[in-house]
Order: sequence, then structure tokens, then C-alpha cells
Amino acid sequence: MKMDTNLYVSIGVKLTVALIGLLIMTRLLGKKEISQLTAFDFVSSLMLSELVGNTIYDNEIHLSHLLFALVIWTLLAWGLEKFIARFPRLSRYAAGTPDLIIRNGVVDFKAMKRYNLDFAQLGMLLRERPGLGGSAFAT
Repeated sequence: MKMDTNLYVSIGVKLTVALIGLLIMTRLLGKKEISQLTAFDFVSSLMLSELVGNTIYDNEIHLSHLLFALVIWTLLAWGLEKFIARFPRLSRYAAGTPDLIIRNGVVDFKAMKRYNLDFAQLGMLLRERPGLGGSAFAT
């Protein structure tokens, strides 16, 4: 069985370019922590992983195609971020809005139902946040 070194080099180059492109995209969008990521950012990362995966394993798709896709996707994501910054009312549709589960010490059961939360999950979430009285839920 003969090894095709060109294929391995091609995969290595495509992966390296994809990683550098993703780092540049992350810096351009200003995301520094995972907690800053929105649902759109999660979907965007899934889309980019699909682009990279298809590029790596399809011999008919070349490095230039990957670069083109990365540039277009980065411009679209950056443009959407700028558009949302210019029109803040659209932010709730693209990024969502936070919902309070506990208001003034009272549990909002409707909000828990909307997010499919039970008390065990709520207790776990409270324990993760220091200073919110999660010790009352300790088991």
C-alpha cells in the first residue's frame, strides 16, 4: 500500500490555514471568552467545522476554496455583528435575551417550564455561581 504524501501535506496545510482563519475570525469578532459566545456563535462554529471537514476530505476542493469560504463567512459574521450593534433592537433576535428564573427570591415556574428546568438543574446552576446562595441546595 503506497502512501500518498501529497494528500497528507494537503490535509496538514488545510488544517493549519483553517486554524489560523478561525483565530483571526475570533479576534475580529472580539470574542475572548467562551461565556461571551451566543447561540449564533455556536451555530457559526458548527458551520465552520463543516466547511473545514468537507474541505479536508474532498480532493476536489482546494485550499483556495477553504480560504474563500473562511473570508466570506468571517465577513458575514462581522457584518451581522456590526448590523446588530447599529440596530440594538435586533440583538434579542440574533443573540437572545436573558430570562430571570428567580425574581426577588421567588421562583418563576413559567420560566422554568419554558427552559425545561427542574429543581435539581436549578440547584446545580445556583451552585455554579458563587455568592448566589447555592449552598442552600447542597445535597
